[in-house]
Amino acid sequence: MKMPRYKKLSVGVINIKIHPHAPMLYKNLLEDIFNFREKVKLRGSDWGTPGHIFYNNSDNNLIKGFFYKYTNISPTQPWLSLIDYEPIYNENGESIPQIPDYLKPNLKFIHFIFSIYKHRLFFDADAISPLIMGKLLKGLFQDRKIIDKYGDVDVIVQSSADAIEKILSIPSITKLEISITKLNPDELSGLKKEIYKRLERLRVRNHTEIDSSSKEIGLNPDEHTKALMELAIENGKIVATGYDGDEKIVESSEPHPVIKRGYYDPKREDIYRAMKRLINSFFHNGR
Repeated sequence: MKMPRYKKLSVGVINIKIHPHAPMLYKNLLEDIFNFREKVKLRGSDWGTPGHIFYNNSDNNLIKGFFYKYTNISPTQPWLSLIDYEPIYNENGESIPQIPDYLKPNLKFIHFIFSIYKHRLFFDADAISPLIMGKLLKGLFQDRKIIDKYGDVDVIVQSSADAIEKILSIPSITKLEISITKLNPDELSGLKKEIYKRLERLRVRNHTEIDSSSKEIGLNPDEHTKALMELAIENGKIVATGYDGDEKIVESSEPHPVIKRGYYDPKREDIYRAMKRLINSFFHNGR
């Protein structure tokens, strides 16, 4: 009996927030960026743009689709022939494009599933890193047509709880900077809900709390600080500076994105079905 050939799957998570939090607004927001089809420079010659979206007939909460990542070739730079090792010019010494500018090489599909109620975008982290995916979305949401219609859109690459453990394990924390964007009250309870209410009373959209101490004493984060840190890994970021003896340590939540990993048999299920399995485990863990 032939054994199935499983494929690796890694799923990253991005929290997308607009205010007010209304599922239909999130649905419209996603549809609009796919209608506008802006192009965003990612890194070097890599660019990204929306591809296509379609709906999950069995779950109206979910939108499936994919973005494109491609290499953008300059139409004005010369091409090199590896036959005679000479640049390709015309009789006037001008470069000759070898393909039309509307054709782009090195295409990659970035599959995703978007939950309109959780306003989370789950994407194939094997096709693109979480930080670069965040950059693509931020670029798309900076389109003036999007801002005029929805206001500022927050894009937060969700960090793992391991980031908090790494920060709290620093022997002597001398500086702790916690930044959070405007919160969604539907996802909060206990002390986190109280923090939300306080920030609402203050009419805060972006909140940063900075605490510092000497190397000899070090900070002792209390329950309030730890609750802020838990909010920040889904709604902002944490940066800590401290010491282990004479060694200076700087830890940030950003290099520790949430990634769910698994495998699937492409002959038995497509990538979206496999992603949905990982997404279900994400929410079953209380996230």
